Amino acid sequence: DGRQQATLRPSAARNAAAPARGSHAEDDTAGAAPEVGAGGTAADGSAGQPTEAATGLAVFDPHVFRLLGEGNPERLRRLGDAFATSARRSLEAMALAVEERDLEAIGQLSHKLKSGARWVGALQLGEMAAALEAAPPARRLAEATAQLPELQAMLEGVLANIRESANN
Repeated sequence: DGRQQATLRPSAARNAAAPARGSHAEDDTAGAAPEVGAGGTAADGSAGQPTEAATGLAVFDPHVFRLLGEGNPERLRRLGDAFATSARRSLEAMALAVEERDLEAIGQLSHKLKSGARWVGALQLGEMAAALEAAPPARRLAEATAQLPELQAMLEGVLANIRESANN
């Protein structure tokens, strides 16, 4: 469609993704996460390095997440909790939308999950949600049905990484 997507570097993530201090946006999980290259990332799941999926896209990049906390561990815990609540609710609602065959709701919930996931550094989860959001309506129900268990499992893994990063 001719639109270009902006790509952020990790150094720009703080300014673009983190809400302003004292703003009400602190609990909002919408925003953008920087693009992470495959080079130099660890596949061992350590909290200090991005964890990578077979695609080369980071499953979770703790550096992106830590930028949101601005050096405040309590803020990181609150942001992690807010994302966990929002993402779990989105997936629960998506399961109901699949049962009800509500294609519009599946698209909206995919968008919400995508935004929150990218914001906290859950890059692969964000990409999976983006693909579901972009799926043609004729394929969206089948894709949501097939991907929902994987989205749920990936979310739980991301949340474990978030808890570890928030506590380190």
